[in-house]
Amino acid sequence: ARVYPPRIDSPEQLAGIERELKTVISALESALEQDPGDPELLWRLGFAHTMAYNLDWPDSKDKLENYFKLLFEKDPENKFGHLFYGAHLAQAGKDDAQKSLYHLEKAYAYGFDVALTMMGTAYMQLGDTSKALECFKKMQEKFPDDPQINRLIEGLEKSVEYEGRGGFVNEDGSRSE
Repeated sequence: ARVYPPRIDSPEQLAGIERELKTVISALESALEQDPGDPELLWRLGFAHTMAYNLDWPDSKDKLENYFKLLFEKDPENKFGHLFYGAHLAQAGKDDAQKSLYHLEKAYAYGFDVALTMMGTAYMQLGDTSKALECFKKMQEKFPDDPQINRLIEGLEKSVEYEGRGGFVNEDGSRSE
């Protein structure tokens, strides 16, 4: 349930995941009652609610936003908070892609190389192919044998080449040159 859509094989697996997630959230919320400003608990609750959001639980978006907001009020430089909140925003859609970049750039500065891939994805959602390529190429420098990164770069380079010739795909899916 860390990504959307979650990869779930059966109704039984979904029930088990939901049961475990409810248990974890309940335990974290109980611990937070004892120590209301604990950054560790706040980022873990924020992350747990991102999983709940990916499972389409009601009110999960408001809860994750609230926990991350409280976290950044208490600890503005929380590296795990920036990574996990930025990752959530990057996959939440185009409306949140710009907002994700702030958090992912911080996460990258803290040494989380994986943030490059998420930044590239956010730039793709924003239509900035050159910045997306830049992020993926930085990732490729660190992991030259990663087939997924190599395919992304190859596809984006073809897209840039095609755009450079003046071609593009219209909103209705038709192609024009």
